[in-house]
Amino acid sequence: MSDSSGTANIVTNKFVTAQNYASDAWRAAEEFLAQLGQISRLEYPHARIADGPDDPRFPDIPEPPGFPSVTVAGVDAPQAPSLEDITLEDIPIPEFTVIAPDILIPGTPDLDWPEAPDGPPSPAEIALPPDPDYVLPDPPVFDPLDIPAMPGAIVPAFEGQRPPVPGLVAPGNLFVHHEAGYVSPLGEALADKVRTDLEQGGTGLAPEVEQALWERGKNRLARELETRVREIGDRFAAAGCAAPGGPMLALIRQVEAEHAERLADLSRDIGIKQAEMAREQGRFAVETAVALEARNIELFNAVASRAFERAQAVARFGYEALDAEINIHNAQMARYQADAAVFESRIRAALAELEQYKTRMEGVRLAAEAQGVAAQVYRVQLEGVAALVETYKARMQGVAAKAELERQRLLSHESAV
Repeated sequence: MSDSSGTANIVTNKFVTAQNYASDAWRAAEEFLAQLGQISRLEYPHARIADGPDDPRFPDIPEPPGFPSVTVAGVDAPQAPSLEDITLEDIPIPEFTVIAPDILIPGTPDLDWPEAPDGPPSPAEIALPPDPDYVLPDPPVFDPLDIPAMPGAIVPAFEGQRPPVPGLVAPGNLFVHHEAGYVSPLGEALADKVRTDLEQGGTGLAPEVEQALWERGKNRLARELETRVREIGDRFAAAGCAAPGGPMLALIRQVEAEHAERLADLSRDIGIKQAEMAREQGRFAVETAVALEARNIELFNAVASRAFERAQAVARFGYEALDAEINIHNAQMARYQADAAVFESRIRAALAELEQYKTRMEGVRLAAEAQGVAAQVYRVQLEGVAALVETYKARMQGVAAKAELERQRLLSHESAV
């Protein structure tokens, strides 16, 4: 049974290998036919034709794998070992030389015999199970599988010739006219100014001007602080204070605190004013840029419209001449497509042999599967016979257990007697 299963596995593996090779050849042929179908359905434009692909080249088809023959080595029966004869040495037997002692036999004692037990237990009837009735199944006979030989690949040569692409030259711009653009130094300077304002932002004032405004306000507050401190010193000096005391220092600190607060107010006011000026400057820059861009767009549209109207009428005549050359090339391509269609028909005819080989391999696969099913059925039948034998063995074990129970009963009666 193991030999038949191994043979079926070998046949199945060989069949799968051959079928994979046939599927690869079939897939390569279908891809080539799909490429030919794309060539036959190719639509060519009426204005421009791209360069066509080169002639198709097909890689060499590998040879079919060779299947080695299956050889099952025979199993030699083991040889029985040879045993040497056993030779026993002479054993010395000692002699009995002891003198027998005098034996005094006492009188027979009075024995108090117990009452005799009842009769022996009657053994139960032990029924042996009948022998199982089974018939060993006949092993299946497997016919050798005839694996067909892989047919050689038939690739007909394509005899059609692709027509050369004519040297089509587009008319191009038959009417060449370059219109001078409007150039203004003032406009360029204005555009640079607006671009700078949009990219950098700001209040519209130079950083030096803003720093000068801040320094001027700060110096004015510093002078006021210096004047007030000097007035406080003069007032205390007029009162007769030779050195600055606590009240004078307190007034000076108060004046300095007011100076710091006014300096902070000045910074806040300047910041607010700068923000307002930056907002107005940004709004003005955006409005100016929008107006400048609108003017540039109008100039560009006017130039493009005039150029299109001039070239439209002149280019029509050149493209009509090009269209005539394209029609001639389309006629040549139609002939090439007809040759490709004939070549496709020849390829499909060559694929008929591969389809026949695939059908024969399918038949071999079905035969191998049928043999595998027969081997499975035979194994199931043997398992059924083995189940009957196991059942008979279990029943015999039950009878043996019952006989052992009866023997234990007899031994118990024997010990009682």
